[in-house]
Amino acid sequence: MVAQLMMDSRKLYLDSNIFIYAIEGHELYAGVLQKLFQYIASQHIQVCTSELTLAECLE
Repeated sequence: MVAQLMMDSRKLYLDSNIFIYAIEGHELYAGVLQKLFQYIASQHIQVCTSELTLAECLE
């Protein structure tokens, strides 16, 4: 269901948890995050985040 919603969207906000889970290689989310980043890289979707996300990830 989440994957379908992601594919139907044209814009997506990425919270700090997405980046933290990806960097840490969280086993529960690794597969879906890999698909998400591949989808983003294929330029089928626009993404954004915030300065707060950057601050939380660099903390």
